[in-house]
Amino acid sequence: ITDNKNIVYRSDNLQAQKWGSGTAGQIDLQTVWGNDEVVALASFLNRLVIFGKRNIAIYANPWDAGVNPSTFQLQDLIKGVGCVARDSVQSYGDDVIFLSSTGVRSLARTTEKENLPLTDLTKNVKNDVNRLVPTTDADADKVKSIYDARGGVYILHIGHKDRTYAVD
Repeated sequence: ITDNKNIVYRSDNLQAQKWGSGTAGQIDLQTVWGNDEVVALASFLNRLVIFGKRNIAIYANPWDAGVNPSTFQLQDLIKGVGCVARDSVQSYGDDVIFLSSTGVRSLARTTEKENLPLTDLTKNVKNDVNRLVPTTDADADKVKSIYDARGGVYILHIGHKDRTYAVD
């Protein structure tokens, strides 16, 4: 809606064309993570995940954002790790995979389901993947991915370098 890359907007409930009335609103992430920009959104165990380039914000009760804003709260903020390409984000089961500046990562859960550690899925080819990570928005737009549930494989194509990785 605007050029401010720190704001996520939401439309009115069940009225996607209404952005300025009813339960429509916005989340200004500059107050959460400072100087970063929104790259991607994902759903993670009934939570809203907002990926920045260098941070990840996780909100509880996203369905209450406009109706009961007191329950829509920042649950976790992961600083120093973000997502470099919107189309690298893939959900599978109870997890989300994405390309960070340091490789392919998993937003995995602990057994207590309270802490949100990150798991590096490309540690065996870390140096190769790190050399290919896009550094410009134009290159990031050429990154594509898919999760094949039948084979349990995350496939990442880094278009600006014409390289493809399969992570299982």
